[in-house]
Amino acid sequence: MKEYILRPGSVVWSKAGRDKNRCFIVISTDGTYALIADGKTRKLQSPKKKKHRHLRTDGTELTQAAELIESGTLSDKVLREQLKPYGSQQQATAAAGRTDNGGKQCPETT
Repeated sequence: MKEYILRPGSVVWSKAGRDKNRCFIVISTDGTYALIADGKTRKLQSPKKKKHRHLRTDGTELTQAAELIESGTLSDKVLREQLKPYGSQQQATAAAGRTDNGGKQCPETT
């Protein structure tokens, strides 16, 4: 299994906790923890601190979001818009009658 380095702008899914299987963007990392937000349940003003081992990623990085994080101009609205395509994939999976998302889709964040 290939390992990916988590960095600001990485798309991640929670593997544990009450936010299990939800999609987030990494805001920052430090050591074994990452600060994550989705713009809806976890806003940029109060990101979730989560251990790296409780997150999974497929290596997707949103370069526009990473640039906005670096410049300090990222907003919750832009964050939700960046995650929207992943929510559409999850809805399509649900509409097809499949419950297993294979770890690739995010819940709707709008």
